Amino acid sequence: MSDATQLERRYRRLLAFYPEAFRREHEQEMLSVLIAGAGEGQRRPTMDEAIDLVRNAILMRLWQMFGPLGRETQDAAALDTEHTEHT
Repeated sequence: MSDATQLERRYRRLLAFYPEAFRREHEQEMLSVLIAGAGEGQRRPTMDEAIDLVRNAILMRLWQMFGPLGRETQDAAALDTEHTEHT
């Protein structure tokens, strides 16, 4: 098996953490970018790549389950806490 084939297979394993609908739409593009950026003879994703891909996949799944946990959500939670403390 060639280095490029092994690398692609390993990237695909990491991309499998992403939601299926996202993968259908973006997997090939992401895979192309990852492989294009790989070093000569690279056989596996770097630790930074693996961590970044898995972290983003987990965040995407959490966002799907709970919605965006951005500033608005934090502000609303703070207001609710203040309201509860004063009643």
